Amino acid sequence: LRMCIDYRVLNNQTIKNKYHIPRIGDLLDQLRGATICSKLDLRSGYWPIRITDNSILKTAFRKEPFYTKLSKSEFALNEVPFLGHDVSACDVHVDPKKIGAVKQWKQPENVKELQQFLGFANYYNHFIPNYDGIAVPLT
Repeated sequence: LRMCIDYRVLNNQTIKNKYHIPRIGDLLDQLRGATICSKLDLRSGYWPIRITDNSILKTAFRKEPFYTKLSKSEFALNEVPFLGHDVSACDVHVDPKKIGAVKQWKQPENVKELQQFLGFANYYNHFIPNYDGIAVPLT
């Protein structure tokens, strides 16, 4: 059973964001050269946004206010993980766990599996020398 709901009426009442969601590459570029970073575990990060009582019914979320868990936070780091990358003052590189996953990836046996692999690899293409030359024959 799959629910199909028409949200057009609700969407017409929603205030649109005044900014675009940034691209991950742009965020990584902004972090290049940062010498000291901090990492926060923002649990329930949605909840600092206050809404009117009438609007509560329009959301599917009901939780306590947001807080950061200090036991999972780290400050004044030279390198931090960020969206599947490790960022330091000198470099941005792929998280080693992601590289391990690629090394263990089984060889694609059909077109769909090849497309899945290329989709994953394409996300990290700027870290792979001659990616276009490698990927084009596979497409």
